[in-house]
Amino acid sequence: MAPADDPDDDIPDDDIPDDDIPDDDIPDDDIPDDDADLEALVPADDPPDDDKDLEPLVAGRTVDLGRAVLATFALMFLVAAGVFAWQQAAQEPSPNAVDIGFADDMRTHHLQGVSMALAYLQDGTDPTFGQMANEIVLVQAGESRLLSQYLEDWGSPDLDLDTAMGWMDMAPVPQTEQPGMATDAELAELDAAEGEELDDLFSSFMIRHHRGGTHMAQYAADHGSEESITSLAEAIVTTQQSEIGEMNLRRERIGLPPA
Repeated sequence: MAPADDPDDDIPDDDIPDDDIPDDDIPDDDIPDDDADLEALVPADDPPDDDKDLEPLVAGRTVDLGRAVLATFALMFLVAAGVFAWQQAAQEPSPNAVDIGFADDMRTHHLQGVSMALAYLQDGTDPTFGQMANEIVLVQAGESRLLSQYLEDWGSPDLDLDTAMGWMDMAPVPQTEQPGMATDAELAELDAAEGEELDDLFSSFMIRHHRGGTHMAQYAADHGSEESITSLAEAIVTTQQSEIGEMNLRRERIGLPPA
């Protein structure tokens, strides 16, 4: 069987003239010569330079962060300075007349108590009174030094070294006539005593001395303004009232009447 004729074979090439395809319709400039020209024609997406775009932003944030840190430290410093100044002002001593008068008079009062306790330790034989005399020397000598230090810390205010008790709204009296203090004659009698007489004189004089001291200390505790003074005064009241009870208990045990 013979193959079918191809229709295109019936159209001769010579029937399509070359002149029917004008070359001038396609400008030479529009036809790229090579790949380089093609790349130039196609606009390339220019990826953003992230680092360059962020540099001003990051720099600005860095500056702002640095300023914030400096401002924070400055604020913390100012707050700390304010707190320190407030604490200093709060701790600045401001003693009133009771604080000063008590500190001055009680150190004198204590020193006589120390003197009487030392007199007993020299010749006394009762173990209970001896132990109490030792405690009086240690405690009252230490408190006397502490009171002197308070006065120095307060700028060594002017003191009346001749009279006492004006700070308690009492008529001023000589320093040696404060409440409960022994007279010069009684101190001489104590120095000369021995045995049971010494036990009697020492304990009775010291009980009276303590009662006068607690009277002064209670007033200071109630009317002083410095916590150091009011706290010490309260401790003196507690300690000396306890010692009064112990001494009278010992007196009773050795056959002496309560003082």
